[in-house]
Amino acid sequence: MNEERLDFRLMIYERQAVEIEARLRRSFPNALDGRSPSEVCETVAAALVRLAGYGFDRPGDMEVLAGWDVLLGAPFESLDPSGEIARICTSDASGRERLSAIIERMDKLEAAGKGPTK
Repeated sequence: MNEERLDFRLMIYERQAVEIEARLRRSFPNALDGRSPSEVCETVAAALVRLAGYGFDRPGDMEVLAGWDVLLGAPFESLDPSGEIARICTSDASGRERLSAIIERMDKLEAAGKGPTK
């Protein structure tokens, strides 16, 4: 990818990060208490770049996953001790299929008492 195109994509991710940060702050004010908007935006922007590298391209899917980085810890893939989430992220399935599989895996971890909130 040429440098000009990369700069443009980074600008888009930065703008999206500001919008996502505002929505996260409205939805989870207590979880973000004490965290500056710039800190949250940096985490979101880094997640968007990483997720795009995995091939995720649907803004809503990327927002869910970037939100997990902010709320649960970045990178969210590291929350799975077996590495299954990381394998799902890099699989050849569509972004939608991968998101569904990641959500299912996160639910299983939570049910087994190994989820990020345990």
